[in-house]
Amino acid sequence: MIKLNQTLLILIWILSLSSCSSKSQYKTTNNEAFPVLPINQSLFNGREVDVISPDEIFKLSKSQEAEFLKFYAQKIALGDKPHHTVYSFIAERFSDFTYYGDTLIAEETYRLNRGNCMSLAILTTALSNLVGLDYDYREVNSIPVFEKHTNLILSASHVQVYIYDPTFIPEKDKIYLSKPGVVIDYFPQSSNIASKKITYSSFLAMYYNNIASFALVDGDLDAAFINASKAYDVAPEDSATINLMALLHKKKGDLASAEKMYKIAKVHGEANINLLSNYQVLLTTIDKFQEAELIQQELDQLDDPNPYRWLEQAMLAERKLQYRSAERKYLKVIAMAPYVTQAYISLYDIYLKKGKITKAKVILEQSLEWVYEVKQRQRYKSKLYQLAKS
Repeated sequence: MIKLNQTLLILIWILSLSSCSSKSQYKTTNNEAFPVLPINQSLFNGREVDVISPDEIFKLSKSQEAEFLKFYAQKIALGDKPHHTVYSFIAERFSDFTYYGDTLIAEETYRLNRGNCMSLAILTTALSNLVGLDYDYREVNSIPVFEKHTNLILSASHVQVYIYDPTFIPEKDKIYLSKPGVVIDYFPQSSNIASKKITYSSFLAMYYNNIASFALVDGDLDAAFINASKAYDVAPEDSATINLMALLHKKKGDLASAEKMYKIAKVHGEANINLLSNYQVLLTTIDKFQEAELIQQELDQLDDPNPYRWLEQAMLAERKLQYRSAERKYLKVIAMAPYVTQAYISLYDIYLKKGKITKAKVILEQSLEWVYEVKQRQRYKSKLYQLAKS
């Protein structure tokens, strides 16, 4: 029951007010010039907000450090490998770990024995740092989970912590795709697919964006902005951060600055489904329908290898009753990853709503090839039987 990390991406925010803008320069990141966002600081001068430092995020108390180091020394004396020892400590010490929605720092997670996925990843980082182990963060493609708060939809995104084996010595004349190690994951599922590595700065940005997202849900725009600014400081090219910054400016009525931010991300950043979708919503809000249609065409042609991002967009389209768009995206998910059974059953529901009984039957029959759980197969077959009777 080792755990996984989650961060929150804000997907949809609908609002329309007045606008203003500020100057754009360049910010150096990864030895490249990235345009500075036109942040309108004057919009967020409500009050002072304390922001935790990166060092404090991963800091444990002296007694916590002592407990872990004692366990670590005992295991190492018995011949256990260092990275396995960290894994064992988490599995044993936090065997009754309670999932809790808020993102906690390492000391709080350890003391309270609870937290969300990001919290446990932070704790894993803190323990690894104590004994000098190398690790990486890896993005995980997994089925999206939504939370809706009024007109704000949050979606969980996952990463794994991968701790490397420090005793590994590569043999000469052998090629290794990766060094051996252990994965610290939360509720690992066979449908989860490890994707790209995430840098330390990007992981920090995830933390601050998480805090900012929860503040936004609570209506505390000043706290949301300050934490999003911290995320921007550590990872200025991060698409989730730019998306969040644009949404905050849109919430404050500065649609012009929000639009410029989306343009910067689109031209200089990573092509991202969530960001482009929000950009399209903004363009529609300001009556730039032709540009919005161009973004839709770009979304339709976007070559994102993660089927769960398309599933996410399909589910959002379905929630907005945009059934044609949802159908296209569900079909794209099936073409990319036919094992994602959620796409079949969602299409089945859409076809039923539209009175397309034959299509509903065909898509349900196709799903049976990928459904192995007995009760689920029985439910699907029961639906097919009802369709045949009708």
